[in-house]
Amino acid sequence: MKQVKLIVNDKEISVPEGTLLIDACDQHGIYIPRFCYHEGLFPSGNCRMCLVKIEKNPKPVPACMTPVAENMVVSTETPEIAEMRKAILEFILINHPLDCPICDKAGECMLQDQYQAFSGESSKFKEDKIPKGKLYHFSERIVYDAERCITCTRCVRFTRDISKTNKLGIIKRGDRSYVALAPGDTFDDAYSLCVTDICPVGALTSRQFRFKERVWNLEKTDSICAGCARGCNISLQQRNNKILRIIPRFNPEVNQYWMCDFGRDYYLQIAAERLTGARIEGTPSTYENFVAVVADVLKNNAANTAFILSSHATNEELAAAQKLCAQLGIQQFYSKADRVWHPDSAEVQQDDFLILADKTPNQKGVEKYFPAAQPLSGLESNGKSFTFVWGPNVLAELVEPTQTIVLSTVADPVTDKAKWVLAGRTAAEKSGSFTNFAGVVQSFKQAISGEQNYDDLAFFNDLLKVLTRD
Repeated sequence: MKQVKLIVNDKEISVPEGTLLIDACDQHGIYIPRFCYHEGLFPSGNCRMCLVKIEKNPKPVPACMTPVAENMVVSTETPEIAEMRKAILEFILINHPLDCPICDKAGECMLQDQYQAFSGESSKFKEDKIPKGKLYHFSERIVYDAERCITCTRCVRFTRDISKTNKLGIIKRGDRSYVALAPGDTFDDAYSLCVTDICPVGALTSRQFRFKERVWNLEKTDSICAGCARGCNISLQQRNNKILRIIPRFNPEVNQYWMCDFGRDYYLQIAAERLTGARIEGTPSTYENFVAVVADVLKNNAANTAFILSSHATNEELAAAQKLCAQLGIQQFYSKADRVWHPDSAEVQQDDFLILADKTPNQKGVEKYFPAAQPLSGLESNGKSFTFVWGPNVLAELVEPTQTIVLSTVADPVTDKAKWVLAGRTAAEKSGSFTNFAGVVQSFKQAISGEQNYDDLAFFNDLLKVLTRD
């Protein structure tokens, strides 16, 4: 692509032709303040916070609406621009409530940050603020506070251009304007919580996270969503070993800036169904005893064992399982979806944006490490007397309870009846990598420690140690 050279603050930079001036400056470490502009949305140029001076132009121009041009000379820090920014911030704050102590956006609010960076002056406005409505329940997920809204239209443009539901719009004019749904409508959008991510102030907040914790107290861990085969890049945010919020991380090749609402609920739903501890014939067992007993069972019955694989397992766990099966001589493998979509659920099955019909994060990994695996439907007639069930979603009638070993994260009819049962860990509780539907391998880190459950990778490695020692 053709490169364009321009001068910004006496520094020559080069960017691809067609780049917006605000992006060109970002790429070279020159920050231009903004409220309405977001890299993932079509620009609107309505907040005027990004005004800059261009040589030979009679008036300042918005950097978010101005493409670069060859030999353009730009100034972003003139006294004139500085005064304009102060005036814009004062204008925005005229009717904005000073409720930062109770606002969920405190600590990551663009209005707070840019007021401190580009103004800091006391307001000259002495009149009464114009009151607007509070606590509009757009849906069971979203609360809207019109008093805090600066009508940047980010949320409106998101529903128009990204999720394409066109659910939100601006009504009324001037300082009476606010975001609203159509009369009688609700904010039914599979990506509705994305508006809370991009809202620059605390106008749109999540009902699930509202008043739960101050954002500066959260520990943040880069992870990968296990809700479907897309593998959206996410940030797991927790305190006291409990996940409180999940937000998307930018990845231009996978999920851009977004993620679906179901992905944010995924780990919270699992928490209510968790399997715990180790159990042999219904009696609690120590982990060490469980490993020794299972190693002995597998060693003596490998030829008659069917191994059912987990599509929620990491690549590292699958590699260890492959090594274990090779060591034992297990040769019958079956693949399955650990989770499938149900028509009676509120979850979207698939769409043309991010959500995929395949609800497993690592089916591609299963195919790589166990290419000979058969569909689970062939298990009934295989004649094997022992079954190793890894992960949920296996019909209880397919396996013989007295001859079944289970490694899973959730309780189900199979775990209720199996002879040997070990609680495994979710992606939030371990490190590893998934291979998404497009073959992209993405690593993630452990966000919280497992409680009364055991690391799958360590379990396979411990079995290998016992078997090689014997």
